[in-house]
Amino acid sequence: MADLARIIEAIRLARAGDATAGGDAATLDAATRLHESAMAGGHDGDPFGMDAMLLATLAEYFALGEDLRRTTTCLLAAYLTDPDVLTEQARTLGERLVRNHVAAVGAEAWSQEVARLLLTARRVGSAALVGEVITKARLGRDAATPGSVPRSALLSDLSAALQTRFLRAGHVTDLDEAIDAARLAVAETPHEQLMWSLCHNNLGATLRVRYEVTSSVADLDESIEVLRVVADDPDTVSSPSHVHAVCNLGVALRQRYESGSDPGDLEESIRRCRDAVALATGYSPKLREYRSNLAGALLARPAITLRGSAEHPDPSEAIDLLRDALTAPTDDIVQEQLDRHRLAIALRHRFVLHHRSEDADESETILRGLLADTAGSRHHHALVLSTLSRLLLEQLRQAGTTGSPPRSLPRSSSAVPATDEVTAESLEAEALCVAREAVASIKPGHVARTTALITLREVLRHRWKRRHDRGDLDAIVSLDRDLVANDAASGWLRAVNLNHLGSDLSARHQLRHDSADLDDALAAYQAAAAAAPPEHAQHARALALHALALGEAAKRAPGTDRLDAAITKLDEALGVTPRNDPEWADQTLMQSVNRRIRFERAGDPADLNAAIRLARNALAADAGPRLTAKILSHLGAAHRTRYQHLGDSLDLNLAITVGRAAVMVTGAKPSADTGAVAHLSLAYLEQADRSQDPLHLYLAIELARVAVATQPADTPGPVRALDLSNLAIMLLRRAQQEHSTAQNRERDREEAVTALRDALALEPAQSPDRGRYLHNLGNVLLTTPETLNEAISVLRQAVDVTPADHPELGGRRWSLGLALLRRNRPDERHVAEALALWRSAVESGTTPAGVRALAAQSWGEVADGQESLHAYTKTVELLPILANHGLRRADKETTLAEWQGLAGAAAASALAVDRSDSAVELLESGRAVIWQQATGTGTELATLANTRPRLAARLGELRTMLDRQEPVR
Repeated sequence: MADLARIIEAIRLARAGDATAGGDAATLDAATRLHESAMAGGHDGDPFGMDAMLLATLAEYFALGEDLRRTTTCLLAAYLTDPDVLTEQARTLGERLVRNHVAAVGAEAWSQEVARLLLTARRVGSAALVGEVITKARLGRDAATPGSVPRSALLSDLSAALQTRFLRAGHVTDLDEAIDAARLAVAETPHEQLMWSLCHNNLGATLRVRYEVTSSVADLDESIEVLRVVADDPDTVSSPSHVHAVCNLGVALRQRYESGSDPGDLEESIRRCRDAVALATGYSPKLREYRSNLAGALLARPAITLRGSAEHPDPSEAIDLLRDALTAPTDDIVQEQLDRHRLAIALRHRFVLHHRSEDADESETILRGLLADTAGSRHHHALVLSTLSRLLLEQLRQAGTTGSPPRSLPRSSSAVPATDEVTAESLEAEALCVAREAVASIKPGHVARTTALITLREVLRHRWKRRHDRGDLDAIVSLDRDLVANDAASGWLRAVNLNHLGSDLSARHQLRHDSADLDDALAAYQAAAAAAPPEHAQHARALALHALALGEAAKRAPGTDRLDAAITKLDEALGVTPRNDPEWADQTLMQSVNRRIRFERAGDPADLNAAIRLARNALAADAGPRLTAKILSHLGAAHRTRYQHLGDSLDLNLAITVGRAAVMVTGAKPSADTGAVAHLSLAYLEQADRSQDPLHLYLAIELARVAVATQPADTPGPVRALDLSNLAIMLLRRAQQEHSTAQNRERDREEAVTALRDALALEPAQSPDRGRYLHNLGNVLLTTPETLNEAISVLRQAVDVTPADHPELGGRRWSLGLALLRRNRPDERHVAEALALWRSAVESGTTPAGVRALAAQSWGEVADGQESLHAYTKTVELLPILANHGLRRADKETTLAEWQGLAGAAAASALAVDRSDSAVELLESGRAVIWQQATGTGTELATLANTRPRLAARLGELRTMLDRQEPVR
């Protein structure tokens, strides 16, 4: 430092006009020592490795003494190391010196020197050396003859050096210049020259690097086109560059497959990489790289597959290839790190597939070692973080499946405190922290960022399912939008991202009932169906998810328009989904639920029968335990619904039998999302109403309590609210039983009120389910005089929030009418309102027949004169519908027994207005329902036999079948 300070002081004095500056012996000795050090230092004695500013300073000092030789040497070295440190005059002089030097050395020797220096720069990882290579290559390029071997070599080396500097510093301008140089080399180099295939290889590889940074698929397409020229050229088959081009082509094809393009790219990628390994085995020093690239292609198989091929291939071949690659010596640190990373990924894949803890342990050890080794390479470091986060997540999932405690090696991030015991929460916290660090480390637009975003989304989704924090769901939706906005994703991969966005928006809509979320979800599914090829799994998945979202919207919209659209869309999805596809059973179950809901709204028996048939078809598929339990649960619900509308005890028995099977499949810890326990409890409630057996009601209540207990207390959404409401209904039934003590009745009533208030608290004001819970709460409050006024108020709210064509509106109007007349002294206004409510319930075309009959009976009991007769007539007319042809005779008799005395009351109302003829008719109609069904169609059958004999014969067969003791199904 003292020598340098002495020289700088001499230069300062000379600039100030001191003519004697620098002439003293001590300063000259200092400059000589530094010059000799420069000549002996650097790389292999090359002065160009020294600091450019020091060289420039020495050049200026030696110029003071007119030492031309040493001035020229230092100026030349400074210019080649970093010309920007020189003054404009010095740069001009330095450029002239370099040109003369290149001409004196010769272009071929100069290109060989640049190639040697590039190898050294890559080996030692020196940024200064890389900069020197770039400068020398630029100067040699300008001096060499276009089309000559030295110029082609210099252009290729310039491109490689610029690419190396980009990977370290991240300046995209270096990458753009590298591609320009590579393109120029390809354009100038004739086919017969040995450099021809090497130049194409270099351009293809550099275009791939820019694709990874900018996500421009156009670069990837050009890379494949350039590499295919060499790979398919018969004249270069024996050249090592040909083998390298084949392997590079395989890598580019894999990357294009991963961007969502033609799935056939992956199979060609594997084939090309296998060809490269076969051609290089035994002699090529790049065999290690080729094996690694083949393993990378094999590991890309197939997270998302073509329709009908949902297998996850065993990664053992990839693991063997990578272990072989890692045993081969290499000076390429980056390649060695890439091979280790791929091995960790392959081991993670095998852990997921076979649950071998030793695979997870080895993968984690490799990844944590790579975190330290890749600290200087931001993007590779981020990819390692992302892979580690995914591994931690898989360990969490595996622990949740097996019940074994998760384990982990020491923490990978200082943001996560170390703990003595590794818990699921601490492992999840580390996975989340590592995933966030990975995303933060990668610039937007880089291909690696997509992988990091997906990993972060999956970790957040895991935490969302555990904690139900709405902030997590908002973050998941935001990540979905970022992934969809990535222009690099196309085809089926874009469909994957859009389907995820739609699913998460649908989940948020179910919580917040924001119509904008539903609209965005439907738009995402439409875009996904359009993006994926028709034969791809994601196309059918988009159709099915679209149908599911429409079905959810239909639950909150009057009428059946949206439900019809959902059924049509799901039929379309089922039309392109083979029965052996894992999602076929789920889609079929969804359609079963849709048809059952449409039956409940429109009343077409064909829908209910189709719902049962579809659920049975789904059950026949090879579904997992959770889906099987869900199918059984909904099949039982469909049978229970048919029992409610037709009264056939066989349906009720099937509902209980199937419901028990669903609960058995779920195991000791029933999963709330299957609905198995809740549906079984409702079936037992129906059984209790039919048998009047307290044991059945007890079973219904206890099962309903289990259904509530399987949902965490803070779980938002309709499932918990519905379970609470069902429990309240059952408690109310028990409180109304005669054998119940006053203390037990009060306890059941209080628990029912609490459950219903909790259910209402879970439902937002605009939710259509509020009407159901308000109705149930009003009925519970109606049981005691002290809460009568509140009951009436709550029941009014239930009626007010129910759409005019809703099938439950009639029942809510009937309940409100009963409540109005519970007052000690109901005035005429209340009586008139009650009669109007019952009249509207009876005249409703969407209200179930049983509810209409109850409303008509209440109407007849309270009304006077002709109005009472009209109401009773309506009630009697509904009896044949309640005891319909579809029931067995015993079930018809049980149903009609519940209306004992109705015919007499109807006849009495007719006699009260001097209508004896109507009295006789009502009496006969009310008491001879079954007889009339057996004999009352004779005239019509005779007429039909005269006009359509074959149709009449078929009708006769159907009547005979329906009259049997056991119905035909």
